[in-house]
Amino acid sequence: MSPMNEKRYLIVFKESATPEAKTSCMSHAANLRGGHVKEIKNKLMSGFVASLSDADLVEFKSANFGDRGPIDFIGAPSARSAGGGLLTSTHRGGL
Repeated sequence: MSPMNEKRYLIVFKESATPEAKTSCMSHAANLRGGHVKEIKNKLMSGFVASLSDADLVEFKSANFGDRGPIDFIGAPSARSAGGGLLTSTHRGGL
């Protein structure tokens, strides 16, 4: 997949996500694109930014998003408000 067909996504973990689930999820995203992901750790959120193709995003969401997955939010990196809260996204709430 060429980099032109990839988009950057902000991926935020649920507060209940275990360290093992977070590590597994980030490894999955890195393996999909054959590169690395940039982890985000601060007081407001825990997550990472990754570049994924549309097909990779579908696979990633089916494995990591939803009631049982460790992911709470997937959206554009600009989907963060200046106050640190998450804005609504079409990617929130399921496939």
